[in-house]
Amino acid sequence: MIQKNKIEELKEILKQFTIEEVLNIERAFDTQFKALRNLYMNLTDKTYFCTLALYNALISYQLSGTGESYWLEFSEYFSKRKKIEDPVQDLIAFLTVSKFNSRIKAPKISRLEKLRILSDTIAKNELKYAENPKILQYEISRKLKSKPNSKTIVFSIKMFNYACRIKYNRVFILPFDINIPVDLRISRISKRLGIERNIEQFWNNIAQEVRIPPLHLDSLLWVTLGLLKIRRRIIDKKLNMLARFLITIL
Repeated sequence: MIQKNKIEELKEILKQFTIEEVLNIERAFDTQFKALRNLYMNLTDKTYFCTLALYNALISYQLSGTGESYWLEFSEYFSKRKKIEDPVQDLIAFLTVSKFNSRIKAPKISRLEKLRILSDTIAKNELKYAENPKILQYEISRKLKSKPNSKTIVFSIKMFNYACRIKYNRVFILPFDINIPVDLRISRISKRLGIERNIEQFWNNIAQEVRIPPLHLDSLLWVTLGLLKIRRRIIDKKLNMLARFLITIL
């Protein structure tokens, strides 16, 4: 049963956040953003930094641990290597030793191999793709022969956005027409709100109404749930309000 009152309550809370505040929350609290920032600071050659983040996101599924643990492992591994010579081959090497990405390696390696032809193009056109991520989204989907709005592809666009913001120290806001990745967290929240079908469209509608693009909305929910999970005191009043709401439905 659709929980109309709860949905309206959620929208009223989300409307209080500006997109600038959400971007600041991503920078301050998202473990994946912090992992990428740490990696960027430790690389001596940053040519393939954004490409590496993008490709890693495309193989970040069926993990043996949390997403936070995996991205920290990824950051530490490549920080020690200092230089990325071939993002595809280097990620394949990483998969052989990764503690948190040890399952179904063959399909992941196959994915990476299909993307090899794009590596230099992406590296040379980072600003174009950062400003027009839909172009990158469709180029990746064509190479992988996957739907553009599949969960891993939209997640990879989010991680590419993070990487470009770090590398260029610029604000790149993701568009409203890239869906939220429907993972277990989003599925669970949606179900508790009574939404079990057309979940992407539901969140697209929410995003339009609260004026926060779906992928940034995803970050806001991810961060808040993460803070709740580690029982960290949430000082920010708006985040605290969102956290208290999520507690009531989860």
